[in-house]
Amino acid sequence: MALARAWQAYDARVSRLVFGALDAVGLHEAGAAPSPLTRHLPLVASPTPQVTAVAVYLAVVLLGLARLRALGPGEPRFCPRRGAELTCLSRAGGYCLL
Repeated sequence: MALARAWQAYDARVSRLVFGALDAVGLHEAGAAPSPLTRHLPLVASPTPQVTAVAVYLAVVLLGLARLRALGPGEPRFCPRRGAELTCLSRAGGYCLL
């Protein structure tokens, strides 16, 4: 039950911020009067799942980039399978982009 209460508090905070930002740019109708056909859908009823998914995605990408930068430029790495070299489609800044 504590997790449900924490999610509800987080949802209220995120919803208030998102709908407040939409109101600030003149999109008053987005949160106030959703379509009756889509009102029950999770991403229409609350923007929190989408905002959370985007935040997690950005965190994963930024952590991956930080890890690549920490490794530094070098030769293309090899696959764990013996003799199967990774095919580089492009090299940018010493990194092998697959």
